[in-house]
Amino acid sequence: MRIVLISTPSRTSVPNYIIPNGIISLAAYMEEQGHEVRVVDAAALREPNGQIIARVAEFRPDLIGIGGIITAYSYIISLSNDIRQAMPSIPIVLGGQVAINNIENCYRHMAIDYIVHGYGEIALGKLAQHLEGKLNIEAIPGVSYLDKGFAVTNPGREFFPDINQMPLPAYHLIDMEHYATVNGHRLNKLQKYLDKSGKTAENHRFCTVMGTLGCTDRCSFCVHEQEFVGLKIFSNEYLVNHIRHLYENYDIRVFAIGEEMFLTKAARAREFNTLMKEQFPDVYWSASTRADFVTPEMIAELETGNCFYVAWGFESGSQQMLDMMKKRMTRKQNVTAYVTTDNSKLVPACSLMVGNVGETNETINETIEAIRLGHIGRSSVFFASAYPGGRTWDWAVERGIIKNTHRYLLAASDKDAASRINVNLTPFPNWVLKGWQQILIWECEKQEVKKSAQLFSHQPLWSRVRQKIRSIIGHSGIPTPLYKMLIDLYFVYYSFTRKFYQTAKDKQCKYNLDKQGALLPENLIVGHPQHYVSSEKIIQLTGLPKVRTTL
Repeated sequence: MRIVLISTPSRTSVPNYIIPNGIISLAAYMEEQGHEVRVVDAAALREPNGQIIARVAEFRPDLIGIGGIITAYSYIISLSNDIRQAMPSIPIVLGGQVAINNIENCYRHMAIDYIVHGYGEIALGKLAQHLEGKLNIEAIPGVSYLDKGFAVTNPGREFFPDINQMPLPAYHLIDMEHYATVNGHRLNKLQKYLDKSGKTAENHRFCTVMGTLGCTDRCSFCVHEQEFVGLKIFSNEYLVNHIRHLYENYDIRVFAIGEEMFLTKAARAREFNTLMKEQFPDVYWSASTRADFVTPEMIAELETGNCFYVAWGFESGSQQMLDMMKKRMTRKQNVTAYVTTDNSKLVPACSLMVGNVGETNETINETIEAIRLGHIGRSSVFFASAYPGGRTWDWAVERGIIKNTHRYLLAASDKDAASRINVNLTPFPNWVLKGWQQILIWECEKQEVKKSAQLFSHQPLWSRVRQKIRSIIGHSGIPTPLYKMLIDLYFVYYSFTRKFYQTAKDKQCKYNLDKQGALLPENLIVGHPQHYVSSEKIIQLTGLPKVRTTL
């Protein structure tokens, strides 16, 4: 079978800098199964639909697959409908995060025939067998299809019995030169590490590599609560072979190792670090983790090698907010992890969020205190958002904060949560959330200046001046100290007036908590890890009731 797999832009205004790992992993598996595969990397090409479709049609496919995250929702609607018009007889299958808890919208607005849920390698392979007349579609766990006006979803999810059986992603099917250089010839975090450590780098050619799939946790705002659940870990041997492939074939010398979670156990980190030192002494790598895994022993071990930064979601300096997000993290662990990393040769990289459910001026002030306590430097500060797959989304829909999910997802498409408020999850006006973001950026910038003799030392002078001005006035044009004073005055007014009445927005933003203090929607959806499914189990699954969604 001839198969075209299409990657989709997560943001349409800038080139995707992350390799489409999901698509090229699917491509590698389908090639292994004997299919002819072409990847049309629309995320990198950024071409009009007509040109993308011409690339697809040129291959004369028997099956077209499209995958993407939720911010590609609008793009997939447009592209799939144009593909259907151009090639009406070719089946189209959808996969990726865009389909999580979103079946009705996808089938109503996209021109698709099938949805593959979760990790899709085995399901897509079996779907190809179905289209070749070799397999009943009811025998494929985790696939949705159309039946007499309904979208029918088969129960279960299927994955490899051993994750190390996965073939290496099909890098030969994408433009690796684009991804190796799209971040520029000098990576800021790596350069900061080189300055701290006194080391040098042969080049800054960069690639992301999946060291794990999934996550150890189920944060309230994240897709890992309802899909892509649990942590699957590639062996160090598999990972080193993966890195060697990219090193020898594409001259990659800098690796970011994820997905959400790579460094979890000290023993594994020590073994991997030793292998990297022995086999790739000129390679630099970074890793994702959780703050509670960042220990002095872990950092001391990483300092002996070329790990140049560790990244995690700090999110908030308020314990109340961390609990509501279901982070399983303490404020002290967050701060200690940053201080421990910052005091080493490594560079800490953490992100912050403002405007989550339950956020108040007091919780923001607690985050400011944490920034000052940990001397947290320049960090990304995102507006909290709601996407299908986590309990924040379910709560926002239940409360009517998101009234029309299709219109909301259209508006949230192609947007960066650092620059736009997709949805306000608090009873406060948007200008307050924007002010909170500006204040946190300013506080981080002040800490950066204290720690750095030269502000933005590796950027052009005009860029340094512009960013310095932005750190003071932000995008609002209002000096941050004045903005903070206005917000404080607003909350004096807010606290006084709420003694006498509550607005409709106050009532709408009411919430319940579970026993651990996490946000609890009325109808909690809990996902389960994908695993190997035996023939006997598949027979059992085919006998279970199917989920039927009216379209």
